[in-house]
Parts: sequence; structure tokens; C-alpha cells
Amino acid sequence: QKEVESIIIMSKITLRLLLVSGDSHDFKFDVSETADDIVKHVITHWPSDWEEVIVGRSQFLRLIYQGKIISRSTKLSDLSLENGKYVAMHLVVREHSPEEHQNGGHRSVSKTQRSRCCTIF
Repeated sequence: QKEVESIIIMSKITLRLLLVSGDSHDFKFDVSETADDIVKHVITHWPSDWEEVIVGRSQFLRLIYQGKIISRSTKLSDLSLENGKYVAMHLVVREHSPEEHQNGGHRSVSKTQRSRCCTIF
């Protein structure tokens, strides 16, 4: 039984995800999984001790490894990580959705919502 458990553990990467708050949680992933797979898994298996962080969608999450933001399509194997390893990554919650970011980081404002004030010199 213990040998089977050991084989299962060695066939996955133990990924410790660290929040800015200092909280962390360990997850197990295969090297073939992408950053997108990881954040989707984290959203659906959100740790109960991370209650103070509210995230509605996986699009608001970013992984950082060795100081670099990991692209959603990057596989763990692309980072030269191997099954059986224990690795730490930062998990960052973005303030703006990707849609807002595509609009220059601002929400689109309709003409009726714009200010009608002007500056007089």
C-alpha cells in the first residue's frame, strides 16, 4: 500500500502556492498541466483557509515562478520541472479582469458617463 502511495506521489509535482498574505497551500499536478489548468483547479478547489481572498474566476489569477509571470499556455515541463519535485510559486490575484486590461486598464465609459466639466485658464 505504501509503495503504491509513493509511486503516486512521485508521479506528480507538489506545488506550494503562496499568496501575498503569506498563506500557502500544497497542490499536486502533473508536468503536462498548464498554468491555465492549475488556476482552474485552484478556483474549483479553493482552500478553506484562504477565505479572506475572494476570486470569482480563474482569469483573475496569475502564477509567478522565479520572478516571472507564467503564461496561461505554459506547461510545468516547459519550466524544466520534473515529477516528484516540490516547487513554490506565487499566486497573485489581479485587480482588473483581462477584458479591462485590453481596454488599457480602464473600464469603457459611455459618452453619457463622461464628465462635462472643462478647465478654464
